Amino acid sequence: MEGYTIQGFAEADLSSHQFKFVEWDASDWQIGLPAGDTSETILGVLLNKPGAGEVAVIQVSGVCWVIADEVAIAPFKAISTDTNGLAKLAASGDALLGYVYEAPAGTPASRTTAAGEMIRVFLYDQKSTRKP
Repeated sequence: MEGYTIQGFAEADLSSHQFKFVEWDASDWQIGLPAGDTSETILGVLLNKPGAGEVAVIQVSGVCWVIADEVAIAPFKAISTDTNGLAKLAASGDALLGYVYEAPAGTPASRTTAAGEMIRVFLYDQKSTRKP
């Protein structure tokens, strides 16, 4: 991973959510999966596998791997996240979290990923707030 990381405490068991987008919950000052409400702040991508109350390492800038949810693989496509923390194409009103940087080796530029496939993303803004 190439970029800047920060740390916080996981509000729940995030051990099965490595390489997903995570948010900072202002109500308890902890790190969790995006809830889908308009008050959350998406921080970046979870790099480790913390249990509840353990330290979560989050990449907030640079280039990193992210688990995709049916993302069209093409350079510079805008990326956002769903409520499971998976990367998706940004739609109108979504927080812009980054851009597709690189698809898996040998992937044609016009293909769409399957859910669970890894893509490299250039993280755009570690303080993006999900838009309604």
